[in-house]
Amino acid sequence: NGCRCGWSALWWSAARCSEKKKMAPAGQNRRLAMKWRTVLCTALFLCGTVLLSACGGGEMPAPAEPPASSEVSAPSQPEEVPAPSESASSSEPEPPASSVPEKENPLIVNGVLKSYDTGKQKDVVLPSGKFTKIDSGCFKNNTTMESVSIPEGVTEIGFAAFSGCYNLKSVQLPKSLVKIEQSAFLDCVSLEEITFPENSRLELYQSAFENSGLLKVFIPSNIRIMNGGVFADCKKLISVYLEGQETIEKQTFASCYSLRTVILGKATKEIRAGAFDGCSNLSDVWYAGSWDELLSGCNKEWNGAFFNAEHHEGAPSD
Repeated sequence: NGCRCGWSALWWSAARCSEKKKMAPAGQNRRLAMKWRTVLCTALFLCGTVLLSACGGGEMPAPAEPPASSEVSAPSQPEEVPAPSESASSSEPEPPASSVPEKENPLIVNGVLKSYDTGKQKDVVLPSGKFTKIDSGCFKNNTTMESVSIPEGVTEIGFAAFSGCYNLKSVQLPKSLVKIEQSAFLDCVSLEEITFPENSRLELYQSAFENSGLLKVFIPSNIRIMNGGVFADCKKLISVYLEGQETIEKQTFASCYSLRTVILGKATKEIRAGAFDGCSNLSDVWYAGSWDELLSGCNKEWNGAFFNAEHHEGAPSD
């Protein structure tokens, strides 16, 4: 609207000046021409001012920015695959409990009892018909167990199977047992009594009951002491009855300093060096055979305690 008004005013002024020019004399025409220029310049100025006002106050519009698609982008880098967050991993469903294998207890492999977690049980009854051997160290250092019942069918107790069970007080051995290996009951200091099964060919190996708490030991004729030190260092041991041992092995009762009475069966023929070494309180030895024959093959230097004790024939009445 402002532009149209400006141009109309300019056109009207120019027309008026042209008519006056035709009607006026020459001198007057020059004045009219100057006046016309002034009017024309004023009109042009007014028109320009109106135009600038209509177009935004005279400010030149800023050049439009090129579209984002026209920009030259840097070569794209391969996108990194974000690592799974802890929250995402924790939100994954857990597998059902049945799919997680539990450790077998007791663990039995090919008829051998490998391990058995007795928990807080004091009186342990081992399952029957499951195994024939208790493996090496199976119950080693079990300090909770006070008694254990070994079922029929078990033939062997392995190396150090019950070693260090210092609260173990009672052991029930099966008739099927034929072997108690080295150190099987080593350091069982609370074990005061052990009953060996009769009518079995049980073999006892080195240090099987060393440093145990046994008070009395009865070895029936079917039991064989295979190595030395089987009952060594049993500090509470008071009496021993060996019914059918032909040979008393080296160090069998060494350092049993509370030992006072030993009873030997007629089958005993040899006492090897140090069998009773350190038995300083040994006072009475009973023998059903010939003392002369037994002592003739005995080394006095290594069996001083045995020689120094009082020798009796036969067996005590009680």
